[in-house]
Amino acid sequence: MDDDDFDFAGPEEGDYQINPCGPLGGQTCAGEVGGKSLGRFKSDAAALKAICKKMASDQFWPNVWNISDHGNASVIDPNCTLRQLRPPKRKTR
Repeated sequence: MDDDDFDFAGPEEGDYQINPCGPLGGQTCAGEVGGKSLGRFKSDAAALKAICKKMASDQFWPNVWNISDHGNASVIDPNCTLRQLRPPKRKTR
């Protein structure tokens, strides 16, 4: 199967999205399409990590969309890996 086998009509309720927000688009907002916001983040990577954690917690893996500053939507792979989902190691002295 390749990408041509799928018909992505656009974001649907229950999917996740990231989009530029804040002053001059300097932050990334993440949240459910038509639902709850996950917050504002300093980078796309941080927003995608939050989405991955939420999807792992819910055991639900919907599409993730990048909404450009012009409103164009494209499906993205959040690359949810186990390494991303583990809590950070604590530094010991």
